[in-house]
This record gives sequence, structure tokens and C-alpha cells, in this order.
Amino acid sequence: MKKTIVLLACIIVTSFAATAQKANNQIGIGAEIAMPSGQFDNDFNSGFGGYLKGLFGIGKMSQLTFTTGYNYHKAKGELSWYHASSFIIPFLAGYRLSAKGFFVEPQVGYGLYYAQIKDYNMSETDGAFTYAIGAGYKFHGLEAGIKYRGGKSGSDDVSVVAIHLGYNFSFGRK
Repeated sequence: MKKTIVLLACIIVTSFAATAQKANNQIGIGAEIAMPSGQFDNDFNSGFGGYLKGLFGIGKMSQLTFTTGYNYHKAKGELSWYHASSFIIPFLAGYRLSAKGFFVEPQVGYGLYYAQIKDYNMSETDGAFTYAIGAGYKFHGLEAGIKYRGGKSGSDDVSVVAIHLGYNFSFGRK
């Protein structure tokens, strides 16, 4: 974990040295389908949601990113009998490196994990360290990608593989 943070910090510092190049600031919005993986897959179905992202240019090929969003998952199996569901709201900071339309984007931050059982009027909210690694392709503002996002809610690992489609609006160049 510490190695990842140190690597991310080194990449960001290196990118600031390249600020003489053109940088692109954008706001992105999109939809995603999130497929549970690992332990989370035992109790919940694939979900859907959306995201809002700020992308702040720090060089011709790199941007700092700040992302939030929302994913909704219905329970499956025994939990579905009680009309259970789960909501995930991540708050992630990251670094995007792009080349020829392709990009990679590691992210770290905080996530809110909410679960409810409607039949018993029960709910639980937990917040935890959250991380993600994504990759994708962008073309004239359109963006398609895939990411793995993980976190912990109590003693449960909550991880998803999300596929997204969105649009990035440019709002300024350096």
C-alpha cells in the first residue's frame, strides 16, 4: 500500500515538471455497470450507477482526477427474500496517464458503503479506504473504460469490476 502511494506521488511530482506543455481541464459524466467480485459477489447482483469526474491537466498526457459516483446493487439468494440492497458512493483522487487515446488511472480515497434490508427496516452505513485501477479509451470527448474498485465495509470486502461509458466536457486549456 505504501509503495502504491509513493509511486503515485512520484508520478504526480514528475508530471508537474512537464507543465510547460498543453494541459486539458475537463468535467466527465457517465454511466456504469458494476459487477461484484470476490466476497461481495456471494450476496449481490450486478448493479448500475453513474459518476461525476473532474480532470485537471498537469501536462499534455496527464491529469489529476477527482471522482464520485453512485452504484446500486440488489441482493441475491437468501438476502433477496428480505428485499436487501446495497449502495456504494466512492470519493477518489487519482492520476490519469494518456497516450494515443488510451489511458490508465490509479485512484485512492474513501467510500461510503450502505446496506439496507427493507422488510426489517434495517440499514447500516460504513465508510472505509477505497482504491481503484482503471483503463480505457477516449475519442473526441467520449470515453469507455473498465476499472476494478475495492474497499472494506466492516469485515466484508466490497469489490466490483465496473464498465463505464461517459463524456468529458473540456472547460479550459493552459
